Amino acid sequence: MDDLNKYYKILFDKAHHLDTIHFCIEIIFVGLVIGSNFISGYFLYAVGIVGIGTQIAAFVVRKQQQIAESTAHKLQAFALLYSHYKGNTFNFEVSQIKGEVSLDVHNKVKKLLDDPESTKYTADEGDKNALIQMLQENCFWNKHQYGVSYESSLRKVIFWVAGILIAILLSIGTTLITPDMLYTRILLIFLSLNLFWNEIDKILLWYNASKAMLALDNSIEKQKAFGEDFLIHTFTSYHITKSTAPIIKEKLYKKYGAKLNDAWKSRFNQLYVNNPIKDEA
Repeated sequence: MDDLNKYYKILFDKAHHLDTIHFCIEIIFVGLVIGSNFISGYFLYAVGIVGIGTQIAAFVVRKQQQIAESTAHKLQAFALLYSHYKGNTFNFEVSQIKGEVSLDVHNKVKKLLDDPESTKYTADEGDKNALIQMLQENCFWNKHQYGVSYESSLRKVIFWVAGILIAILLSIGTTLITPDMLYTRILLIFLSLNLFWNEIDKILLWYNASKAMLALDNSIEKQKAFGEDFLIHTFTSYHITKSTAPIIKEKLYKKYGAKLNDAWKSRFNQLYVNNPIKDEA
């Protein structure tokens, strides 16, 4: 159980890497769609074929990312629970998940000697209330990070739509559109709609996840004592929300990390150092 932090750190890194590849594929596809408005003939057919290929590649990469991310979320959940429920409680479940991870992830974990700093929490691992402290810290972080991701993705979609519309307007009257070429353009537009729908879906998921994390943080804040029922309910709600939200871009995580750390540290002292939490009688 001691190496769970290493496993989910490597898996999240893999998911981030695949997400970057997926983003690059999206950029290539958008470039093809914009460029298709200025070409005709066999070049347009070639663009249509490449466009289909990029979407197939994007689908495969996204599926691999989702698998890595889902496994990472499961192991991170067990790592959080282990801070509260010691012993061999989750050995069977964890061993099954570890057996399913890819060989490259397993080898990277073996090379990672120490727990990464980014996986360590401010709560005292020996504290019986460590789980609720870590949940509140994560809710605070995720609320803001999901909000930033939502705004960033929304700007990206607006930029892409504007670019494609401008390209279409500029190409009107400059390219002869024959019926057979029209079919290729319709195909590219259809694939574009699928791409934009995926982005809109991510925007909505980030927006709802940010609101859910804020609600959980607020619920913990108002709770005067923490019984087992409240703890389990809060953890379940947190895990479901985090597991269904798209992965946060690594560059955004790093960009706002220092600011959120400073904001949380002062709040942590007020919540748990100056006013220790109590068990429910």
